Amino acid sequence: MKTSSKSALLVLTGVACIFIVEQTRFLQKTKSPLRFGIVIYSDKEEYLPYIQRWSCYARLHGYRLHHENTSFGVEDVRFNKIPSIRKHLFEEDWIMFIDADSYVLNISKRLEDYVDNTSDLIVAMRGIEIASGYFLIRPSTLANQFLSLWESQGRAFVNSDNEHLVLAVGILALGRDYALNCYEKVKLKPNGDGYRAFADCVVEKLKNSSNTGGVKILQGTGPWRDYETAECNIQNTSFMSLKEQLSVSSDDFIGEGCKKLTFSAEELACVL
Repeated sequence: MKTSSKSALLVLTGVACIFIVEQTRFLQKTKSPLRFGIVIYSDKEEYLPYIQRWSCYARLHGYRLHHENTSFGVEDVRFNKIPSIRKHLFEEDWIMFIDADSYVLNISKRLEDYVDNTSDLIVAMRGIEIASGYFLIRPSTLANQFLSLWESQGRAFVNSDNEHLVLAVGILALGRDYALNCYEKVKLKPNGDGYRAFADCVVEKLKNSSNTGGVKILQGTGPWRDYETAECNIQNTSFMSLKEQLSVSSDDFIGEGCKKLTFSAEELACVL
């Protein structure tokens, strides 16, 4: 039996309506009284699909997406993320900052499940270090201190924005003397060995400390999965293929490090 184009259109329209209704019900059920914003800094076109998926994730949960793509005049482009956060920090109850090459692995995850009333800054682990490409922060004195410390290290530190962030977190959570003593390890070992020793020194103390001054560290690989390989940074890799290789579980939320991902239309619309 032949199906007319008009009938086919009605079927497609019906499916779309069902999907919109289900999304609306989901949003009504999960919407939080807290205001959440997601901040991304990127001026690179290749990351627009990543940002598009974050955009639909934000709409689904009732969050606001703030995509900044113009320079704030900083010397190192990686530090444009700091004024991007400052710009929107006091517009929301909580801000989640994410790097542009991060991607939502599980759209059912809610930011409300990661925050609490005792923390002002929530960071996650990436291997041995604290990830600089993902954290939650809320308007507070500690938030201003953290951002100021992060950007004030200047060219005295030569490794990366990650190094600056680890030091800022260490100073706030463990005290300046302890954090700077940890940093002395960078000078004792060449290249990346010094940075790893420094990160270990801060992270181990942070994980075992009962009083971290409003800083919380998310343990395990669930909130943040690092998938930086030569293959997915040189050649196109489908998002579905990546999820299969990662063996994504219900605990996983965000992936990072794969800069050549391709997404289907359904994935960009958060249907999958």
